Amino acid sequence: NSTHAADVTQTMFFFLKTCRLNQLLEDEEMLACLVAAAAHDVSHPGVNNSFLAAIAHPLSVEHKPPILENLHSQISLKLLKKPKFQFLPPAQMKTLCYLVKQLILATDMSKHVQTLTDLKHLIGEGQYDKRNPQHRLVLMKCAIHCADVSN
Repeated sequence: NSTHAADVTQTMFFFLKTCRLNQLLEDEEMLACLVAAAAHDVSHPGVNNSFLAAIAHPLSVEHKPPILENLHSQISLKLLKKPKFQFLPPAQMKTLCYLVKQLILATDMSKHVQTLTDLKHLIGEGQYDKRNPQHRLVLMKCAIHCADVSN
């Protein structure tokens, strides 16, 4: 679990620096990418969402689908809200938490086709606008998804 988190975080850093994704994102968005990459599978039980739902595991009762991604984002946000992690002004912290949650939710494999469709739409049709936060979010979701499945 920790090795996978390190691999995904390193891959995200590679995308940001070597692939120059950093030129398309704001500073807090890059931070969100790295935090989400490190935390995207925190407390993973080693089985998938379908299995948890099929056996009516307590996690499937506690968390709405996608079960695991909601678990991971809940734990990550709980940590980020601790006083020792309040290193940004409140408005920026709120944005960081929102982005981290969205990016962790984007690691759900059932979102694979939608993630790629959204990216193809923006890039394929020349619609991508660096100034549009929703466009940047699509790019970040695709990046974390790629980083996750590449390891």
